[in-house]
Amino acid sequence: MDEAIFKFIEDQKLIAMVRVTQVEDTEKVVGAIKKGGIRVIEISETVPNAYKSIEALSKDAELLVGIGNVLNGEDAQRAINSGAKFISCPFTSDEIVSVAKNSNVLVMQGAATPTEAVFAQIDLAAEFIRIFPADLLGGAEYIRRLRSNFSFLKMIPQGGITVENVLDYLKGGSSAVALGGTLVEKSWIRSHDWDQVTARAKQFVEKVESLKVVR
Repeated sequence: MDEAIFKFIEDQKLIAMVRVTQVEDTEKVVGAIKKGGIRVIEISETVPNAYKSIEALSKDAELLVGIGNVLNGEDAQRAINSGAKFISCPFTSDEIVSVAKNSNVLVMQGAATPTEAVFAQIDLAAEFIRIFPADLLGGAEYIRRLRSNFSFLKMIPQGGITVENVLDYLKGGSSAVALGGTLVEKSWIRSHDWDQVTARAKQFVEKVESLKVVR
């Protein structure tokens, strides 16, 4: 695994999950997110022509592009062949980890319980643990409690992360956070209101920058 990619994600702290239903919207959404200052892009495997989008977007030197919602090793390998720099799935899979490790690609494994999180981090040696669904598990306080008992966990919560609570998650011990519908609302995609996406991305970036200033 490229250490620079690991450090980039920890430094940026914001991962934009892209989930669209129309092929032509992928580039528009990513462009709006990038304009807002977010550089780590996760294309969901469910996006039409996801692998072609990853191949095209990975050529942008300003972006770190990976794939999310991967369900098996075959899809993980296909994404890697398309240029994905990281693999993310919402559950724990030794098959997916094995594929990523064999290709020297960073992997994020999903977990909900302390047992799953520790297993994924220690036994499977995943670089990051995707805590999902974070909001239903207890939010930022859940992250803080996990961190207080298992300080070695590199957690990236997903689910219910908003502009209002993002700093709570980061201060609680998250390495980064994954943003979905609170970053790109479905109504904005339907109306092609890319300026709203950019504005929301800027709000998240400003929050992260404020945290860095305090530190």
